[in-house]
Amino acid sequence: MGGPAHTPGPWSVERVDYDVHGLDASFEVMGAGNIVAQTLMREVKTEGQRLATDEANCNLIAAAPEMFDTLSLLRAALAEMDAELHAQNIGVIDLTLAKARGEQL
Repeated sequence: MGGPAHTPGPWSVERVDYDVHGLDASFEVMGAGNIVAQTLMREVKTEGQRLATDEANCNLIAAAPEMFDTLSLLRAALAEMDAELHAQNIGVIDLTLAKARGEQL
């Protein structure tokens, strides 16, 4: 298993406010000075709930590098304690980490 090829963390969420064609705001996930992910622009007056959902999704995305690292540490700790006892959990963790690395499952 190689290391992740993603932009290193930490990542942060930034709200971007616009005044163009009635589209008022979007969110960007930033990492290492680059945009990692960006939502659609939304009209705040009519799409406030979608904008709130976009922000929540971006917060989840921004936590991804730390979650990946934490899950990797947890996997190692479970294997060190008793790999046979925790085989099912380790298997689930391995599948999740593989998915995060973009590997075919």
